[in-house]
Amino acid sequence: MNSRMVTKLLWIVTLLLLLVSVEASGQHRPTYPHPPQAAETATVENVQAQSSQRAHLDPAQLHQEVQELSSLAQDLTQDIDAVNRGLLPKDTVDKLKRVEKLAKRIRKQIAP
Repeated sequence: MNSRMVTKLLWIVTLLLLLVSVEASGQHRPTYPHPPQAAETATVENVQAQSSQRAHLDPAQLHQEVQELSSLAQDLTQDIDAVNRGLLPKDTVDKLKRVEKLAKRIRKQIAP
């Protein structure tokens, strides 16, 4: 190999190393991202507000809703027997929707 070829090769290697180092430095992040803050933080006020809501529970209304839910469940048992025979009573779907609403309301009153 002659000296001209070696010089040319050294220049090429130097330029390649320079390009690689410039390319690598462009990808460096000076700081790391910070995690987001928590969406909700439980405070003493929130906990007290929830416990005070539970204190305003109306036992008479709760008892009435539970009784209605129980009677609807018994009616639905008879309706399901009819469905098994191939008949669908017209108010079965309405009863099921009412059961869902009552159960949701009772659940919210008991465990908000």
